[in-house]
Amino acid sequence: LKAASFWCGLRPMTPDGPPLVGLSEVANLYLNTGHGTLGWTMACGSAKVLADIMSNRVPEINARDLSPERYLKPI
Repeated sequence: LKAASFWCGLRPMTPDGPPLVGLSEVANLYLNTGHGTLGWTMACGSAKVLADIMSNRVPEINARDLSPERYLKPI
């Protein structure tokens, strides 16, 4: 018998659920992360939103709730 090995496919997720898509506090650092188990499901839409943001275009959907800035608000 072969020895068992451990494997884990981590899926980073934000505490409130929606991913982070947009400009971070660091100059020229954009985020598209935290999709959890919906990474493949949301990949194309998130990429389109981020491409629009990076190109100074208004995204076709309201992406305000995906902004990393939501974690900068006082609680």
